[in-house]
Order: sequence, then structure tokens, then C-alpha cells
Amino acid sequence: MDRLNCGPDIRSIEFEQQFLAKVCSRLDACIAEELKWANHSGYGGRNHEDDEVDFHTSERVKIANRNLQNHKRLRQSLYHARFDFQWQLEDHCELVYIGLSRLDDRSGDILIHDWRTPICQLHSQSKKVGPAEIVGTGRNRGTILLRREYQVDDERIRILSSTDEFNCAWFSAAAVEISAGSSQSATATHQNAKSESSALSDDADVPNLAVVRARNERFGEGRVQTESLEHGNKRLKADVINTRSDEMLTQILSENTSGAMNQIVRTIQTEQDVVIRANAPVVAVQGPAGSGKSVIALHRAAYMLYHMRMAANDPEDLSGRFSGSRVMVFSPNKTFQSYIVGVLPSLMEDSVQSTVLHDMVPDRLERALRNKSSYKIERLSQLYEAGQNGPHQNAGDVRLKGVQFKSSRDIYQCLVAFLDAIKTQIAKMVSHDVVHVIAPEERQFRARERIDRQVLLSGDVLVTAFERGVEKPLIQRIDAVLACEREVINRIRESPDVLAAVTKQVSEARLRQLFADTRKSLRKIRNMSVIRWYILFLNYLETGKLGGPFANESTPRGSESRSRRTRKSTPAGGAETGEMSDWIRPTIRSINKRIVMNEDVVPIMCLHGMVAGFPTMNGVIHAVVDEAQDYSMLQFQYLRRLLPATCSITIVGDPYQSIIPHAQTTDFNDLTTVFPDCSVMEPLEFSYRSSKEITDFASSLLLPAPVIKNIRSTGVLPELIDVPASTSGAVIAKLVERLNDEGFRSVGVVCKSSAEAAALYTSISGCVSISLLSDGKIEFQAGNYVTSLLYAKGLEFDAVIIADASDRTYWSDDDRRPLYTACTRALHRLYLCYENEMSKLIPPVDSELYTFKRLADVVNAS
Repeated sequence: MDRLNCGPDIRSIEFEQQFLAKVCSRLDACIAEELKWANHSGYGGRNHEDDEVDFHTSERVKIANRNLQNHKRLRQSLYHARFDFQWQLEDHCELVYIGLSRLDDRSGDILIHDWRTPICQLHSQSKKVGPAEIVGTGRNRGTILLRREYQVDDERIRILSSTDEFNCAWFSAAAVEISAGSSQSATATHQNAKSESSALSDDADVPNLAVVRARNERFGEGRVQTESLEHGNKRLKADVINTRSDEMLTQILSENTSGAMNQIVRTIQTEQDVVIRANAPVVAVQGPAGSGKSVIALHRAAYMLYHMRMAANDPEDLSGRFSGSRVMVFSPNKTFQSYIVGVLPSLMEDSVQSTVLHDMVPDRLERALRNKSSYKIERLSQLYEAGQNGPHQNAGDVRLKGVQFKSSRDIYQCLVAFLDAIKTQIAKMVSHDVVHVIAPEERQFRARERIDRQVLLSGDVLVTAFERGVEKPLIQRIDAVLACEREVINRIRESPDVLAAVTKQVSEARLRQLFADTRKSLRKIRNMSVIRWYILFLNYLETGKLGGPFANESTPRGSESRSRRTRKSTPAGGAETGEMSDWIRPTIRSINKRIVMNEDVVPIMCLHGMVAGFPTMNGVIHAVVDEAQDYSMLQFQYLRRLLPATCSITIVGDPYQSIIPHAQTTDFNDLTTVFPDCSVMEPLEFSYRSSKEITDFASSLLLPAPVIKNIRSTGVLPELIDVPASTSGAVIAKLVERLNDEGFRSVGVVCKSSAEAAALYTSISGCVSISLLSDGKIEFQAGNYVTSLLYAKGLEFDAVIIADASDRTYWSDDDRRPLYTACTRALHRLYLCYENEMSKLIPPVDSELYTFKRLADVVNAS
């Protein structure tokens, strides 16, 4: 290492001051330059004689407006970290300052690196100083010499941590703020600091900042490998930076929620960065509540957009192909959409599109049924509420059996088997007409007429037309058969010699009826409604036979040797589906009453897509699937066909937070059966939301209790409060008021069902400032809310009050995950109210995971 290049001069306080001044000056100059273009008089007019010049001027103005917005954002948070990297076999080190986007000096050298570049992976995935390398298109080895983390605000910099042996203790103990214009006072504060660096003008290069221009652009995708340091004093310095980084992260996490999801570039942890930078088109990761899954997925979207632009050699995105507006986020509810809306704009990208798949699919079914008799289509919230009937609920309810099957892996195989049976019957249906009518004179026709045998004379011509489009939806294949049939008839009629030869064997009346029966059946099949298709599928599922237009080719249901109620069908190819008549008959009766239950919506639309074609979300280049544990495998099959084949996907979820009653949770390892190129990442281990006390209590509700790591402890245990039913509303209102007085800006009162939430809101809204968070509530921001668990998913609050943790509410093993999900919405404080008897799911009274709070302490607290 060359100490002249990497010594105290570039580690000193004065160097940091001057570098900050240079960055501010350069950014201000960029803003001034972009302002000139943004206000260009030629934009939108015809002030140029040359159309090409006018076009490029307009494009430059668009770029200027976007850059201006991004530069202003960057001005508010210039950079957050630095590391010095000594390249192997090179005689200089590179100073890498990391920010939200790239900033070059006037010569084109990089002052601030975009956090998404491969070289910045060294900072996010290597937490120590010492040997490291980037493994990608090439192997780039070197040594990390220095790591620093900053807070930059309004041209002032606070060095939060540093591995610099000379200044480390001073930086962390004094937390010195350095102003870009006060170098003398800062230097005097630390007498040992070196001040050998020269002043920086806006045009000058940073001393010893021998940056290879755009070096990081040629690394490609890679990963970081690090090695442990050998010597004792160096080992100590590496440990110091880990401690200080954790302290900084803990300080950030201890802050109150702002009511909106924020970018985490400054605090990205190694396990999070590995997911963000994963080199796979489809990435799936699960992690505990508070592990940052949602924000990781959004950062990955920004990362993917950046690298798509780099791969297309279009860093300015002149084509608009790689805009954030072409990212689709599948959210758990509409409130969550407002919660995440600002993340990508804070990362210098356009806002994403967002939708709720649980709402979108029923909406599409409604459109498919628009011209049919009106149907009442049940929503997910109604299915959820139907499962909250308390301890007297019949666990063997026939509907719940249907929910289990319709959310299982087997139903997709059953749909495929049903369609295969349909296709086989259609092939039989269309194969005989031409054979019997044309084949007897085939040799004579071939000798006399120059007509394509495959079009006119082959007996399997229609079968060939049907099988030619094997990858197409069934309706398109039927249309191909009907078109082929018309072509055969027209060729016979249009050729006098052929017509004369045919009519010797077949009367004109018979010729007119050629294909008539087949044509009638095919048109009947083609025009069946989506509901009729589903009823046929249910009958097939129950009997193993086809009905409807295929009845002539099937065994009549009345001739079955066994009762439908005892028959065990295996239409999926050997996977026994059990006695399904118990729920199939009620399902059909419900549909006949014009009611479509929520668990039937996705199977209906998936079958409709297989038959008529799936509508594609054209233009979407990346998709984020959040709360994926609440998706069935069939929903993923449907989703795969909605998205373009080239669309990359990020899937995140937590099986422990699945709350749909009796639905089967998707095993993330099974996603490879839907997405063959899916990379299932190692599960995340840390929770960064709740305090350690809250995380430990919440995880104890699960069986078996997972090990969830946490770095923030408050020393405050969750509290259980025995509240009489007659006073529960007043106690909760008093508790909300007290939490606000203590400085907690966001308090969530979580009920199990929407009906309970509405009733509680009515009782306390006059006593404390609070809002009802329900399906109609679109915007979410810091404040007090009463809500059901369904709409609290994905959100976080400074403090959470479980309105009723009694045994009558959370009583079965199926309630463990909902109660866990409710508790993990809390950052700092957790209270569980109950009447008479607390839930048996909560650990025993002698547990050290919580404390009891006397009712008087809550009511009388000032």
C-alpha cells in the first residue's frame, strides 16, 4: 500500500470538508445547467428549421426535467458511505463515495457512485476492512482500507462511524459535525488530524482520487467474497466497524414511524443486499415479520431497472422502456399501496403501478360475466370474515374442505387433466367426417385434380388443424378447425370437376350437411360461458366423466356403478382427491343461485384463461409479489400467464403470516414448478421492525417457535391487561391517548375481524382522535387507527393494542399465525387486552416474555 496515496491526507477531516464542498458545488452547477435546458424556449415549438434538431432538443428538455428532479433529491442526501479500495496490482486506491445516484465531475470522473453499481456491492456485502473481491464477468481483487458512514444534511456532514485507527474513537465519541465552510474550527478540534490536502476548486480533481473513469460500469453482475483479517489489531478494527454500524442501525430503527415506507439504501444489510442483487429473472425469498421483505423487493425493482438500462446502453432511458411506471406491484390491499408509493421516487425512479390481485381477479370475472345474468362475486374480505366465527365453528364445514382443495397444488393438475380430456374428445369429434366422405375417391381425386392433399383429401385434416396450435388456447384451436372446415367445403364447391366427382358419391343435400354435426358441437363449445365451463369441470372432478356437449362421448352420470357421494376420483393422474361431492354439490348449488364464492374465483378465471386465453399485462418489465404466503399455487399459475414472458419477478412473503382461514400456504420451494427459472433464496433471519422483546413474544405464539434474530432491545416487555367487556372501549381509548402523550405518533388498535373493528371504532371515536382503517381507506399516514388484521397486513405502528386477546377470539391452532401477525405490527410497544381468560395460545403465566398490567394503572395513569 502506498501511504502517500492512501494516508492521513485523504482520511483527514479537512479532506472530508473539501470533498463535501466540491460535491455541493458540482451538484449546484448541474442543477443550474439542467434548469437552462428545462426552460429552453424551443421545446414544444417550431423554432428550429431542422426537424431532427428540434426533436433532439425536445428529448434533451425531457431529460433535463427528470435530471433536475433527481439532482434536487440528491442535494438533500448527497452520500451516506465511503470505502477506500486498493486494487490488486495497481499503485493507487479508489475512494468510493456511495449515494442514491451517480454524480460526475466536469472531467467525467465519478464523485458519487450509484448504490446499484457492482463496486458498491463491496460496501453492502463486506462489513469489514481487509481482502475482498468482486466475482462476475472478471475477477477484481483488492483490499478495503477504510470504511465510513455519514449523515449529510444541508452541506453539513456527521461522520457516524469509521474504521480509521487514528480518528475512529474521536468520530464516534464526539459525533462531530463538519461544515463545508468551517475547516479551521474542525481542524482545531482534533489536533492530530492531518491537513496536508490542498484546497479543491470545482474544476480540480480530488487529491489522490485516481478514479478509473466508469470502472464500475464494466464489472457486470457479481458477488463479493471477503476473507478474515489475520493480525490482532486489524481484527479489532474490523470488529469496531460492525459494532458502530449496529449502533447506527439501532438508532435509526428506534425512531418512530413516519406513516410511509422509506428507502433503506443507507442501512441495507448483507442478507438484504444479497436478495436485491440476486442474478436471476425470478427471485423468491421468505423472512420473518419486519425483515424488510417489502422494501427489499422495491429496492430490487430499482436495481433491476438500473441494470436493464445499462444492458441496453440507455442510461438516460431515452426510450422510456425502463421506467418505474413499468413495474407492477401486487399488494395485499389498497391501503398498502399508499404506504409504499414513495419508495421508488426516493430512489430516483418513477412511481410504480400497483394492484391487488385478490381484487383484480374478481373484477375480471365480473367483466367476463357482464352480458350474463348478474352474479354476486364474493371478495377475499368476505371469505376472511366467514372464517372468524369463534370456537363454535364447525371444523368439518364442507366449505372449508373446498377452500383447502381449491388452494392446493392438486387443483391445477385437475384443470390440466380436464382440458386434456376435452381436447381428446374434440379430436375424436372432428376426425371422422372427411375420412368417410372423401377417402373412397382419394386416388381418383389425386390423379385428376391438382389439389393439395393435406387441405382436401386427408382424412385427419381437421385433426391436424386442431393439433397444430397445441400451445394456443382451446377457443383459438376450435376456430382453426372451423376455418379449415370452411376451406374444405369452399374448395369442393369452387372446383366444378371435384364437385361433380364428389356428388357422384354424395348427394348435394349430404354435401351441405358435411361437417354440420361437428360444426354445431364446436360452436356450442365455443360459446359456453365461463360459468358453464366451471360447472363442467366440477362434474368431471366428481365423476371423472365429461358432460354437456361431450355427453355423447361420455358415460351418463346415472349409469355410474357407485354413488357420487362415495366415489373417490383421480382425474389428476393418480393423486386421490377424496370424497369431493361433499363440497362440489354445494358449490354448484351456490353458482346456480348466482353466488360465486371467493375460493372459486381464481379456478374459474384460470380455466377461462386456458380456454379463451389469458389477458397479458403488456409493458410490465418487472413485477413484485408481496405477501406471497396468501397466494395459492393456482394463483401463481394465473399470475405467470398474466405477465409477459420476459418480465422479471420478485416474490416475498412469510408463511407464518398466512391468515386466510384453512387455505393451504404455498411452499416457496414449490415455486420452481411454476417458474422454472426461479431462484429461491435463503430465508432472511433478522427482524428490523419490532424490538427484541416484541419479536420474542410474537414468535413464542408459533409452534414450533422460529428463531428470529433481532438487534434492538428496549427493555420494555409486552403487557397483558385484563379488561372487563363493559370498560374495554374506555380503557383502549385511554391507552391510545397516553401513548400519544409519550410521543408515539402512530398507534394501531388491531381487531380480528372488520365487524369488531367497526364496533370498537364507534365506541371510542368520540373519546380519542382515531380513524377506522378498512377497505375504503386508501391513504395511510402516521396517526391512530382501529383496523382488522386483514387491513393491518404489511403496515407498522409505533405501538399496537390487540383489542381482544381472549380465548374466545384466538382459540385454535389456526389462530396462531393471525395473532403473531397482529403482534408484529408493533415497533416499540405492544399491549394485549383480554376479558376473563387470555388466549391459551399465549405462553403460561410464569413466562418471562410479558408482564401483566393492572387495569387501574391504565385508567389512572396521567
